[in-house]
Amino acid sequence: MGLLLFYLGVIICIGAYIWFVALAFSEDLWWGIGCLCCGIVQILFFFLHLNETWKPLVAYIAGALLMGAAATIDPQVAEMLDRR
Repeated sequence: MGLLLFYLGVIICIGAYIWFVALAFSEDLWWGIGCLCCGIVQILFFFLHLNETWKPLVAYIAGALLMGAAATIDPQVAEMLDRR
């Protein structure tokens, strides 16, 4: 059960990141390229377009919480994360 929650959280985080980058590309090509290449540009884009970017952020946080819950519930997941 823990591994399922963990991988579900990973999929949600990846989807949220793709959603965020797609929003950046829909705004302008340079925003999209900047968000792919530089974390500072991602933060700047997030705060300048907060009315659109809060939804991917909430999805990303939900995915991260699922991964954390999986590591807390299942010792096998925690051990897998410790090995890396």
